[in-house]
Amino acid sequence: MSILEMDELFDLVEISRGVFSCLRVDDLRREALRILEKVFKTNTCSFFLADESGKHIAMDRCISRNIREESISSYAHYYCRLDPMPNGINRPVSDVPSVVTLDEVIPYKDLIQTEFYNDFYKPQSIYYEMALLLKSGKRMLGAIGLNRPRDADNFSPQEKVKAEIVTQILAGGLQQAASMERLAMWKEMIDSFARDLPYRGILVLDGSLNLIYASEEAKEVVPLLQEGEGWEEDVSLMLPKRLLMGCQELLKNRRHKGRPEANGLERNIVFDSGDRRVMAHLRVIHCFGSSPLMLIYLDQKELPSYSCEGLRRFGITRREVEVASLVCEGLRNNEIAERLFISEYTVINHLRAIYEKLGVKNRTSLIHRVIHQ
Repeated sequence: MSILEMDELFDLVEISRGVFSCLRVDDLRREALRILEKVFKTNTCSFFLADESGKHIAMDRCISRNIREESISSYAHYYCRLDPMPNGINRPVSDVPSVVTLDEVIPYKDLIQTEFYNDFYKPQSIYYEMALLLKSGKRMLGAIGLNRPRDADNFSPQEKVKAEIVTQILAGGLQQAASMERLAMWKEMIDSFARDLPYRGILVLDGSLNLIYASEEAKEVVPLLQEGEGWEEDVSLMLPKRLLMGCQELLKNRRHKGRPEANGLERNIVFDSGDRRVMAHLRVIHCFGSSPLMLIYLDQKELPSYSCEGLRRFGITRREVEVASLVCEGLRNNEIAERLFISEYTVINHLRAIYEKLGVKNRTSLIHRVIHQ
C-alpha cells in the first residue's frame, strides 16, 4: 500500500472534520461533495444513497455538484440502465471493491462508442470516473461518483489509495448522521403523541435498553427513583436497576411468546421516595422494523399519610407491599390485578400471604395495621 504524503493526510483530516460535524444525511452528502471536489480535482460529482434493502443503489436518491437537475432526472429514469459502472459492479456487496475506476469496468475505446457516453457523459464533459462505494459489512450505504473531463488526468493509483480511506470515513459519518436523524425523528414523534397523554414523564429505550429519549419532566422525576443501586454522576440519564430488570423481563417474555411483532406486554413498578410515589408503567412497543422499543411512563403522586414500606420488617415482599398499598387506597382485587398486570388469583394469593405474615384476617384489619404500625 502506498504511503500518503503529508498534504494528503491533511485532506483526510479535513474530510473527517467535515462529515462528522453533520447531523443530517443530506447535509453530510453536500459537505462531502464540496470537499471531495477540491481534494480530487473533479469537475462534477454525485452522492447516491442505497435503497432500503441495502443491496442496491437508489438512482433517484442523488445529490450532485455541477450537474443540472434535468440531467439527474434523465439519469434516474433512463441512462442509469446504460451506465457501465453500476452494471459492471453488479455483484454481492461483500464482493464489490470499495473503489473502482471506469477503465476497470470498460476500456475507453469501447466507452466512447456507447450511447451512454455520447448522449449523457460527453455533453457534460465527463470522461474519467472513480466510484467510491460506502459499505457496512454486507450492507450498501451509498455510492459517490467523482468525474473529470477528457483533457484532465485519469485517477492515479495514489488517489485510489486515498479514496479507500475516504470510503471508511464517509461510511462511518453516514451511519452517524443516519442515527442522529432517527433520534430526532423519534423525539419529534414522541413529543407529538406525548402532548395527548395524561403522563408527562416519558422515557424510551431501544431493544438494548439504551436511553434514546427522555422528556424534561422525566429527567426531573428519575432522580427520585434512586434506591442506593450504584448511580453514576449524571443521574438525570441513569435508570435504577429495578426498572431495567423489569424492562429485561418484558423483552424476555416477548421473545418467549414467539410473537416478536406483538405489542401490549406491560407491567408497573412502584417507587416510594420521601413523600412522593412514582408509578413506572412499562410497555413494549414494536416499530421501526423488527426492533422493539421500551416505552416508560412515570406518574408522580403524593404519598398518603401512611406508608406500607414499614411492613417490610415483617417479611413482606416488595410485590406484597404494592398490593397492600393498593388495598389501602381502596382498590378491589380486580382493580389491583389490572393496575399491577397480574391475575386476580395472584392478588388473592398475595393477600393470603400478607394476612398470615401480619396476623390479620381481612382488608379492614390490614388497613388498620398499616395506619397504626
